[in-house]
Amino acid sequence: MYNPGRGYPSLVPCLFYDDVPAAARWLSETLGFREMVRATLPNGWVGHSELERDGFVVLLGRRTTPLSRASALPRCSLPT
Repeated sequence: MYNPGRGYPSLVPCLFYDDVPAAARWLSETLGFREMVRATLPNGWVGHSELERDGFVVLLGRRTTPLSRASALPRCSLPT
């Protein structure tokens, strides 16, 4: 998962979709992103995916919580 210590950028956008796998597929096929992580439950439900392209990372989340009612949310990690 998201970890700046593993070389992730300090600022990462999180985009919320009703269908995370479809969004990941579209971003990969259309814009050349590569899926790095996919959180899938045993029943097949996907709630989270991380995509990368040229050092740029995008987090995809499922639109299921009050926080995810926004269509996007920035995530910032500041060095300590």
